[in-house]
Amino acid sequence: MEVNGIIPLGEMAQASGELIKRQIGWRRYAYCAYLGLLVSCAVIWMNTPGVLGLDWESAFGGLAVTAVLVTSGYLWWARSMLPASWKRMGAPPQTTVSYQLDEQTLTVSTGGGVRTVMPWTVVQAIWRSSDAWLIVVGTLAYVVPHRFLGDAAAEQSFLAFCLDRLSPEARNRSPDLIAQVQR
Repeated sequence: MEVNGIIPLGEMAQASGELIKRQIGWRRYAYCAYLGLLVSCAVIWMNTPGVLGLDWESAFGGLAVTAVLVTSGYLWWARSMLPASWKRMGAPPQTTVSYQLDEQTLTVSTGGGVRTVMPWTVVQAIWRSSDAWLIVVGTLAYVVPHRFLGDAAAEQSFLAFCLDRLSPEARNRSPDLIAQVQR
């Protein structure tokens, strides 16, 4: 079985947000708690009699607005960093990617001549993100966009083929895959 298509620069990083969400969970927002703590300390300091003398309502409103603005700005900045970095390194604006699946191996090939052959035993999980399926191998996630799979029947066939080759441990870590195949 083979699926292939073109992935624009930045799409893999975007789809890998699901990987970060699943691997790190709520801790990915730890910087927000840290920022909130810093701002809270500053507000308490400013509210100390004789410093600035703000009332609590003003301080809380300022804290909320600051937290939202800083968090939004940080997330926008973080999302724009990776594609810009790849562009500076001379990465092409898009890459052709091909996934070949057989009974023993999963092979990922890119238009740049890179070919990775992996036995199914190294696949740790297959997760669904909003626009793609993520095949997790070690510390990498191979992105298979839904558009590569064509229609619902082709996607179902692809996913069933993958599920049949996963180890029991990998199946346990792939609840999205199991739910999709059992539809």
